[in-house]
Amino acid sequence: MAINLDFLNSFVHDSVIQASASTYNFQELARLSLQIDLNLSNKKVRSVGGVYPDIIIWKPDFQGATNGQAVLVEVIETNIPLSPDINRWIALCSIGIRVNIIVHESQRQAAVNMIGQYRLSNCFLQTYRLETGTNRYIFTRV
Repeated sequence: MAINLDFLNSFVHDSVIQASASTYNFQELARLSLQIDLNLSNKKVRSVGGVYPDIIIWKPDFQGATNGQAVLVEVIETNIPLSPDINRWIALCSIGIRVNIIVHESQRQAAVNMIGQYRLSNCFLQTYRLETGTNRYIFTRV
């Protein structure tokens, strides 16, 4: 029986997106009138500058609005070795909002090198790893 690698990669990617989103304090976001949207593998719901980041924290233009201003976005890379869509990184980092780039901890140096090589600003690197004892993703700021 063959394993569908695209499905497996999508599953891991979506799992890391959901785990990262769960690290936010939803009550605090609501208090600040902020919302969070996730762009999962099979459902893209919100773009920023024509790009679909994985997580978007945004402030609606008014209560109940479906449009607003992005405050922070996250791009999560699960490929090992790291092979990002660098144009996506460049586009998001050039918008002027905070961009968290999240990579597997084994890809930390490769991501640092890419951020330096392309002189990306407004981006902040985080790593993740799967903790085997609890089967939870652990995120670390770099």
